[in-house]
Amino acid sequence: MLNIEKTASSNPNNPCTFTVTLSAEGSSILTGIPLYLVFVVDATSSMGTQDINNNTATRFQVTAQAIQGFLDIIFSEEYAAIEKNIALVTFGNGARVHVTQADGQGQFSGLVNPAPSTLPAGGGAPVEDYYIGANAYSPSQAATALANFQSVADKTEFFYQDENDILSMVNNISRYSNTNAQSGLLLANELLEGVPEHAHKLIIFITDGESAASSTFYAYYNEANIPAHIHAASLVQEGALLYAVYNGIQALVTSEDLVREGIDPDNYDPATFTPLQIVRLKLRALSRSVEFFEATAGQLTVNPFAGEWHNFDGRNADNITRVPSVPNMLDDVTLNGYYWSNGRIGFAANYYYYEQSPFFAKVNGIWQYS
Repeated sequence: MLNIEKTASSNPNNPCTFTVTLSAEGSSILTGIPLYLVFVVDATSSMGTQDINNNTATRFQVTAQAIQGFLDIIFSEEYAAIEKNIALVTFGNGARVHVTQADGQGQFSGLVNPAPSTLPAGGGAPVEDYYIGANAYSPSQAATALANFQSVADKTEFFYQDENDILSMVNNISRYSNTNAQSGLLLANELLEGVPEHAHKLIIFITDGESAASSTFYAYYNEANIPAHIHAASLVQEGALLYAVYNGIQALVTSEDLVREGIDPDNYDPATFTPLQIVRLKLRALSRSVEFFEATAGQLTVNPFAGEWHNFDGRNADNITRVPSVPNMLDDVTLNGYYWSNGRIGFAANYYYYEQSPFFAKVNGIWQYS
């Protein structure tokens, strides 16, 4: 039996201090049944900072020590009879599944990242990290990583049985920017779905808990090219009302939308709108439409390898509605919609998660971070 105990304490000097204790006891219930375990490890920049309870080690170094302690338990003589299969997943903007150097240069050489020498998550000299995953904010890299992962039919090939192999992969984990914890959990779940049904399945999730705003709660989809759909929509006036219309879907442009664009809601002529005002009015209206979301992104594939910028960055001046002040809808690095995510997906991919996250509330038709 695996016991995981977590305690927390707080005081003015250390507002949030956690202690995690791992122990294992008894082996009879596991006898004859293989164990498939996935470590899901935070590999973001904050993990390279000093651990609050340690004067010499970073958070990541403490993490590596904890993983080694756990492995020492399950690889001890007491559990020698148990078949152990262990995979390593890390997360930052998206997720990565790690492999050994031998596999990265061997059977997975055409699938792993092409430049393994990179910055370690815990700080220090460059490491050689072999993984299937993206290493930039590029939708094409994320799509390639997903295809590479899916091309390996037998997902048990990502699990290892040697403690030293696992520790070597842990020590070579490289830094991966912002925090999107859900991507790591999604990838771990996909790995465990590919192992024998009768096996014991376990995920050990390790993070410092620091997130880039709401990004923890997002999963990402393959490219939907939302800008093309926005451009294909039109503004249609019916009496005193103005709508953004896309393939028969009507989304009301509110008086508040018009005011935010500097337009008098009681006296306007759509023919006088600037191109930027037209784009933003369509964007504001359609971003509130569930029907538009379902039509453009409802059937897309979740991609745990995909990335995201920080949710609240300097380019998003209009942070009340999450619509950028100058949305260049054809630029992959532009906040288009509420947030930039996976290139051109924009708000449509995230809308689904707004409705499921307790960290968002809808106020007067606008999703806002609480």
